[in-house]
Amino acid sequence: MIPILPPFLSNFGVDTLIQIHDSEIYGNGNGLTTFDIYNMSPINIDASHCYWGEATTEEMNNNEFPTNITMIYDQRDNAFFGEVIYANWIGGVFQPDPFDLIGPGEGDTCFTLD
Repeated sequence: MIPILPPFLSNFGVDTLIQIHDSEIYGNGNGLTTFDIYNMSPINIDASHCYWGEATTEEMNNNEFPTNITMIYDQRDNAFFGEVIYANWIGGVFQPDPFDLIGPGEGDTCFTLD
């Protein structure tokens, strides 16, 4: 599982946006629970242009974007956590530009994990 935990990532008093792109994000777990990505922080994650595995990609393709995806734990599951923006998923039939939905604003800090 790819957990995003508050003790490891802090917004240091400013808005932040984590970026994960061109990655395969699926089938992660801790032995008890399996999620593709589990955002347990208040920070939004731009995980656009990623491959999410067959089952999650099918769920994304069969639902209107954005929606609560079963294997993505984020703000749609708990209002205290940040959103995972999965737009432009690889294999997708509907691929909006994620920054039409949300993007860094003036004074925001943007982290990129490569």
